[in-house]
Amino acid sequence: MSARPVGLACLLFLYPSIAHAQAGATVTVTTDERFRGRSVSRGNPAVVFNLSYDDPSGIYAGAAATTAIVESAPKVINIQANIGFIHRTAGGTGLELGVVQSNYSQYSSGGRSANYTEIYAGVLKRRLAFRVHYSPHYFQPGVQTVYLSVDGAVEPATNWHLTAHAGSLVRIAGPTARGTSRVGYDWRIGAARSLGAVELQLAASDGGPSPERYNGTDHDRLAVTFSVVWSL
Repeated sequence: MSARPVGLACLLFLYPSIAHAQAGATVTVTTDERFRGRSVSRGNPAVVFNLSYDDPSGIYAGAAATTAIVESAPKVINIQANIGFIHRTAGGTGLELGVVQSNYSQYSSGGRSANYTEIYAGVLKRRLAFRVHYSPHYFQPGVQTVYLSVDGAVEPATNWHLTAHAGSLVRIAGPTARGTSRVGYDWRIGAARSLGAVELQLAASDGGPSPERYNGTDHDRLAVTFSVVWSL
């Protein structure tokens, strides 16, 4: 999965049993880096370096860099940064607001560099997170999109987590390329096992007709990925 616009404060809603650290860094090695149901590493393994900070006030921030592992030479895929705020109500519900800036290289976006900015708002309740994302220029100038997502997690046993994600991207303004749809969807289900500072993740993901193809390759299909995450 690509770097996500969430900080440690958000993760504590889905994983309340994890340590309440205020700053963190992780290194993830994955068999295929995917974003909203599609590969951005062209089916190649990738490494994600992620930094995050969570302030007791509710403010959080993060930055990530993703590189594909290919035979010729490593290829930078994505540089991303985000900042957000979560307000906890008296009933324990989290109200979230944030913004993310994501920049993709020519390697990951079909021979041309591309980027998008998204503003997002969410409601977080125990192990569920509902979000609405709005982008004024989703990979192309003038292309406006709304992305709706729901994420959930359960802990069936100590150090085990099961996760699920569903999302739908809607192009609300801007030209639609021939052969593409204004509405698309994606989903992901996964399982994770924590082993101290290391977490092993196995996930399946896919997407339906999409208003945007990120790399123009044939890797936009159902995929099962394996990832190892080191917390530093």
